[in-house]
Amino acid sequence: MATSKTIKSQLGFVKVMQKLIEALKDIDAAHFQTLFSRKEKKFEEFDDIIKDYIKLVHGIGDIIGSHHPLLKAESKRVAAIVLSSDAGFMGKLNTNLCREAMNLVEDFEEAELIVLGKKGLVRLRYAEAKVISFPAIVEEKRYEQIRELKDFVVKQRLNSEIGDLYLISPRSISFGKQDVEKIRLLPAVDLFKERLTIQIEKWQEVCVESKFSDIIEYLVETWLLQKLYDAAFESKLAEFSARTMHLESSLDYLKEELKRLSLAYNKARQGEIDSGMRETFASLMGSSV
Repeated sequence: MATSKTIKSQLGFVKVMQKLIEALKDIDAAHFQTLFSRKEKKFEEFDDIIKDYIKLVHGIGDIIGSHHPLLKAESKRVAAIVLSSDAGFMGKLNTNLCREAMNLVEDFEEAELIVLGKKGLVRLRYAEAKVISFPAIVEEKRYEQIRELKDFVVKQRLNSEIGDLYLISPRSISFGKQDVEKIRLLPAVDLFKERLTIQIEKWQEVCVESKFSDIIEYLVETWLLQKLYDAAFESKLAEFSARTMHLESSLDYLKEELKRLSLAYNKARQGEIDSGMRETFASLMGSSV
């Protein structure tokens, strides 16, 4: 049976851990609230502008009938970008991401996984697919990393190395709930479904300086960059949310552990006092004889 001194030492350690985890939880919760306050303002206006411009361009030219590789899938190999995280306490969310990626691989004969983050790479290294690794997104270099990723997948698509391109990423539904989202990015034919009806008189001409293929490429790449950047933002939001909930669960465990150790300490201390009293009483009785 542990002595009261040993249990007291354990109590001290648990109390220190409780304060540390409370501090970490408060930091992650503050980061979540800061990012969430920016969520509704970040890309809505940009998204509306680019879609309106696409409708305008599509109204002038028959873009939907184009055989541009960004609008038509020519390769049988499907590819998926998997946005995992290297942050701590992200095991469950990373596992769900990788499970979704494995399900996608099983649905196609040929597949390629573009994995961001070492922890996601470890889980997917034995997948029945070609696996390409990129570093996990770092907040300070988010734009540069996303641009590099965008350039890589566009080059692959233009070279017909991949067909459909999917994005598998975490998404924060609420402060206490995260989910995994899978969306198709390429071919971007859905982006050009709507068009503006433009009446052009016989005596009028529309001057289009750039080739429609160049316009398509620019618009799709800009939209793709925005979607990936948006996903990286949502991924970080889900990360802070998941970490906060995990730390909250750890705090609940430590509170129960404190109760258990407190009871054990009181019991051990009482036992030591009783034992001391019995020894003192026995000693007094022996001396009186």
